[in-house]
Amino acid sequence: MKNKIILSAFVATALLAMVTINSCTKEEIGPNTNTTNSTSFSSTRAYHESFTAVSAITPTANGIFNPGSGTGHTTHFGNAHMCFNQLVKFVNGNPVGSTAAPVNQFYSSTLSTAGITVPNTVSSITYDNHGNSVWFTSDEGTTLTPVSITRVNFSAPLDIIGGTGTFAGATGHVLLEGHFNPQLPNQAAEMESNGSITY
Repeated sequence: MKNKIILSAFVATALLAMVTINSCTKEEIGPNTNTTNSTSFSSTRAYHESFTAVSAITPTANGIFNPGSGTGHTTHFGNAHMCFNQLVKFVNGNPVGSTAAPVNQFYSSTLSTAGITVPNTVSSITYDNHGNSVWFTSDEGTTLTPVSITRVNFSAPLDIIGGTGTFAGATGHVLLEGHFNPQLPNQAAEMESNGSITY
């Protein structure tokens, strides 16, 4: 009888130890587990957008700018709008490219109407009508490559530096490429961006 009591006490102690160890085991969070930390689920995805945009050379006391806007299509958005601003660079009186300039300089009211506020580090923005946006800037600026009297190609590496809605805190990098007709400055330019985004 005494041996049975001792054995029962040993088994009970072992079971209690197992339950205690299991209850202290770290819970693994899978991809479908709810959590309040949305950054746990950030992933990097391919990013593509294509736009038709119109811009206008705009002289100011602080330089000659080239603000523009357009509409198009973007992965993760569908139909979208975009605005940008650039400070034009000249060599011997000829435009050779541009550097990033605050999109707020010309489009703060447009963005405010869409319910979006951006810092002055943002030189280009893609947004929809539902409060979602992706913010871009470029440290390297835009390069112009004349192809013919009716076509100039342009390209610019852009960094994704934030966003709103679904894209709050987004990061990434894209290459913007496009072309315009210098003989018809009011004609829309065609442009595409390809790269990756993490959100």
